[in-house]
Amino acid sequence: MRMPYFKNPFRKENYASQWIGFYWLFAVNMVIFTIIALLVEPIWNDINQFLGSAMKLNWNWLAIILVISIFLILYGGFLSVWNLKKKRTHEDDFPLPINIYHKIIPLVFFLLWNFMLYILIDEGGEELRVMRPVLENISPIIFGLIMVSIGALMAPTLRLIKRLSFSGTILNRDKSAGIIIFLILTNIFGMLLPILAPPVNAISGDLPPKPLIMAHRGAAYLAPENTLAAGELAAEWGAVGWEVDISISYDGILFLCHDDTLKRTTNVEEIFPDRLDEDVTMFTMAELRQLDAGSWFVDEDPYNTIKDGYVSQDEAEEYRGEKIPKLEEVINLTRDYDLYLDIDASLPSEGNPFRSFYWDLLIEQLYESGLGKKIMVNSDDP
Repeated sequence: MRMPYFKNPFRKENYASQWIGFYWLFAVNMVIFTIIALLVEPIWNDINQFLGSAMKLNWNWLAIILVISIFLILYGGFLSVWNLKKKRTHEDDFPLPINIYHKIIPLVFFLLWNFMLYILIDEGGEELRVMRPVLENISPIIFGLIMVSIGALMAPTLRLIKRLSFSGTILNRDKSAGIIIFLILTNIFGMLLPILAPPVNAISGDLPPKPLIMAHRGAAYLAPENTLAAGELAAEWGAVGWEVDISISYDGILFLCHDDTLKRTTNVEEIFPDRLDEDVTMFTMAELRQLDAGSWFVDEDPYNTIKDGYVSQDEAEEYRGEKIPKLEEVINLTRDYDLYLDIDASLPSEGNPFRSFYWDLLIEQLYESGLGKKIMVNSDDP
């Protein structure tokens, strides 16, 4: 009796199949990366700021990455189909020759793009929660695609089961059973998914209460971030509080600034051209007060809110000359509008003489403000 023939996965004829499998994995990985990048659209500007600071170039990095990702999806799909076709037409020609560049390029981008995804998840933190409402809004489309995909896989899967069942070997019978079980579980999952996680537009009953709004760096889409104008506008638009970033000046005065340097949100290049890359905490408060913290918002229109008409040109022009506010001024505004104050605190640079006293000065000023439980403090510092 002739023994059934089993392919050795390490034989040369499986060499091409392994690379074809990797190309499919590469293309799917690029699709997943692109979807995640699109889902975090609300924080694209923050991502561009992070990459711009790291690369020392203020480009639209995310747009560049998305264009490259779309090309890589097409590239991976092309390599998969092309090599699969070559494999089928060269059955007796093993190993199937694959250009060395088509091995190195996908592997490099596979590692690089997954590293960027890790950085996004690690650095994004709580801000990645913006993905949830986006996913909820498109959940009916997702459910539909899942069900269509399951249906499309039914016919080829049944043909595969039939072919394996007629082969008569124990190995193939085990494969058939495994595929059948997987198919059943996949269908059950597909049917239960809309019940376990119903789309937002399928929920019946009264709408839940409107969520309370904390304005990130003030109304940062409508006014220069971390300024009194942004705080006032947040209150006028119905926010219950605002989040601000607290730094400390070289002479020990607490003030608002998010970045490590002043070049993105001020005209430091004009006033202090030799200190463009100097840490923000190495400036005295008198020096900081010389800077214009509003014109950059008008000139760059970072969120296209001026272009789209959410901020009129007259309103935008009023932001020119906006000053970097002290924490004392922020507390007064917060008290006047009866807001909550969410503090994002971080230690100054090592050259700042008040580094070791930063937390003492901050807590003391917040305690004396009288805002009490309306203050929240967050920090990444140990």
